[in-house]
Amino acid sequence: MQNNCVIDHPFMVLARKRAESQQDDGQYFMKDQFIITDVEPCFMCCMAMVHSRIARLYFLNENAKDGGIVSNGNLQINCNRNVNHCFLAF
Repeated sequence: MQNNCVIDHPFMVLARKRAESQQDDGQYFMKDQFIITDVEPCFMCCMAMVHSRIARLYFLNENAKDGGIVSNGNLQINCNRNVNHCFLAF
């Protein structure tokens, strides 16, 4: 079954499934976890990664249109001092 929800980006789906699998407390935190993907995540997914407390992100291709790590200048959400968590990106 296909869901056309606008926030169903890959990491958002992963975070939701993680929370659903944690039957005890419903936490979505992914401390000490790393994500591997083929395309640089968008801004929304990058902020979800910050909130999920991932440790590392590995991606192969830049996302020139709306990438949140390297493709859009100095924004680099993964290491922005204005957010409450930073993660490594390669």
